[in-house]
Amino acid sequence: MNEKRSDNAKQGILTAMTPILIGSGVGVVVILLLLVLFSLILTISDFGSGVLMPMSTVCVGFGALAAGFAASKINGKNGFITGMMSGAVLYVLFLLISLIVSGGAISMVSFFRLIIMLVCSAIGGILGINLKRKKKYV
Repeated sequence: MNEKRSDNAKQGILTAMTPILIGSGVGVVVILLLLVLFSLILTISDFGSGVLMPMSTVCVGFGALAAGFAASKINGKNGFITGMMSGAVLYVLFLLISLIVSGGAISMVSFFRLIIMLVCSAIGGILGINLKRKKKYV
């Protein structure tokens, strides 16, 4: 009987984490696409290096918004929490990548991005729940 409870608990955790992980994957794809787009813009145009930080922050914000939106659409409930959880997973992923690339340094920019990603993913989660398809009556 105890094994049955642990199997049910594992299944419940897996069911709860699936939308969050899928949403985080969507967020990664959106961030990568936006980074490619912004890199093309920087290649073509005459912007200085001062726009790199704002552009990367915009990419991360939109990626977190997309992650929260996708996760809450899949989950179908608890948009705020689901969105924030997907944003947190996305933040941890990018923090780990950042730590590997920068050699282990965490700066105030990391905390600023955490706040941006959590807020944007929560907004995306709320939008994912509240934006319903309109029924067409023909």
